[in-house]
Amino acid sequence: MHIILAMRRFLTALALSVSILPLSAEKAVWYMPVEPGFTTDAGTFFLPDAFEGLSDEIPTGSSVALKNEENGKSTVITITGNLPELPEGYDIAITEAASEELGIGTEGKADVSVSVLSEGTIGDDNGNTGWYTFRLGTFESGKEAYEAYRRLEDNGLKPYIEEKDGALELSIQHIVAFRMAEVENLIRISGFSDPEAVMEANPYT
Repeated sequence: MHIILAMRRFLTALALSVSILPLSAEKAVWYMPVEPGFTTDAGTFFLPDAFEGLSDEIPTGSSVALKNEENGKSTVITITGNLPELPEGYDIAITEAASEELGIGTEGKADVSVSVLSEGTIGDDNGNTGWYTFRLGTFESGKEAYEAYRRLEDNGLKPYIEEKDGALELSIQHIVAFRMAEVENLIRISGFSDPEAVMEANPYT
């Protein structure tokens, strides 16, 4: 009984020690041509000139170093969302800017070494989910709501309109913590002077 308990404690301690170390592995990346209007889990556009990536294995918000094993070129990206349906044999989708930095050829694919510099902490941690909604107010006029919606959309956001008590409520939902300042700035540029942010449940658990 004591041996089993000691073994469990050892395994728990080992798991904790491993979890805080940078992860390193060899993976294959794929340059993802970005379709107009494509948005990430964090609610903003997956921009070709940003150093970003999508993965179903690495947590959103992680900072990741990539090194092309063929030519030695490297770059650092942020994992900004989940994309489970990658081409067979590939683990991470990256932007055009990251692809160019890695010197990936016209095929848009390469074997790389992946080191997680800092792991994203998205998830329920002592009540902090890491996800937020910006409530932008209600509109009695459908025309005004639509105009506000288009301004937000034109500035790279993914707005939601919901009918509530006979009015139209406008919001930006599913914003991950590390994107809060960026999204708030885009909301202000769109004409909302005092956006209210409230925590929401993790939409991907």
